[in-house]
Amino acid sequence: MMGPVAVVPPDESNPSNPSNPSNPSIWLVAENPAMAQILARQLTAPYQPIILAHLSQFILALAQMEQNRRAVLLGVVPDANMAAKLNVICGVCPNLVVYGLMPQAQHMPPDFQADFEMLSLPLEKNQLMTALASAESKPLLRILGKLIFDPRHRILRRYIGGIASVQLTHKESELLDYLLDHAREICVTRRQILQDLWQYHPDADSHTVASHVYRLRQKILAVSGEGTANTAGDAPRDTPGYAPGDTPGYAPGDAPGETMPRLSGGDEGYHISLPAEARMRSLYYLALLRSLPRGSPCIDVCAIEPDGFCRGCHRSRDEIAAWRGLDETAQAGLLPQLGERQLWRPKATQNSPQITAKPNQVTA
Repeated sequence: MMGPVAVVPPDESNPSNPSNPSNPSIWLVAENPAMAQILARQLTAPYQPIILAHLSQFILALAQMEQNRRAVLLGVVPDANMAAKLNVICGVCPNLVVYGLMPQAQHMPPDFQADFEMLSLPLEKNQLMTALASAESKPLLRILGKLIFDPRHRILRRYIGGIASVQLTHKESELLDYLLDHAREICVTRRQILQDLWQYHPDADSHTVASHVYRLRQKILAVSGEGTANTAGDAPRDTPGYAPGDTPGYAPGDAPGETMPRLSGGDEGYHISLPAEARMRSLYYLALLRSLPRGSPCIDVCAIEPDGFCRGCHRSRDEIAAWRGLDETAQAGLLPQLGERQLWRPKATQNSPQITAKPNQVTA
């Protein structure tokens, strides 16, 4: 069933919109139009929901959002299939909070494990507002290429290509957070770190920074799964093979700084290099593509509008015809364009006649 689609274009006056980072974006995905409207009426300022009828539409919307801001998905869960799809979404966007809204009569299989919080329908208004306030208070995770850093819980984990994680000590977590805040600088000196994190006197000297940097490097390599940890590079001075300024080795095919953060430096200072923004976005689009329920943006609303794009998936005839012949990278590269069209097309196609696509034209 095709329910309401209310995709709001960027507008600073809308606090739920991705262009305004001060409040989380609230997205409501419900195939049942009546259910969507009932839930939407329960949300009051500052929460203004963006209503979608299909999970694939939400994934296209994510392609237009920055990963470093909070978003909340309220997904109506009519069956276990939808719950499984929400589980996949939870692992794609690190700063996305998902709530599954499940009718009381509906039950999940006994062995099903949800990676999101379930709320029973019908909902009291205060329950919904409490859940949204809780989501808003969650700390934002820091995205470092294929790794995610959770400062509150001091966890460094990999979210693309694996689920490995390592626990950082309190000081290691502080050091990583500090270096990320200064990532745009050429380097941060050891004395500066000692003064800011350890509150040492400006004239004091210590090798504790080198020791912490060494252990932090090893943990980054361990969780990456692509690096080969070695004993060189700011190890404690009593460690065999110590050589000031050396940097750890990486496995073949994983260029340092391309998909993983690289922590470098020595006695003169330290610097953390992050993957290029374009590379990080391409990884994100690929993860979004793999989370599409059908492996494509198609939602079975196949109608070519006068503007030349499909009403349901926002692809052109040529893009639909060529889709299956594209590799994953090319398919993923189209997602931000489709997400952008989804923003402006509802107004452009309102009250306009539609051209239904022939079955042989729709190849998903």
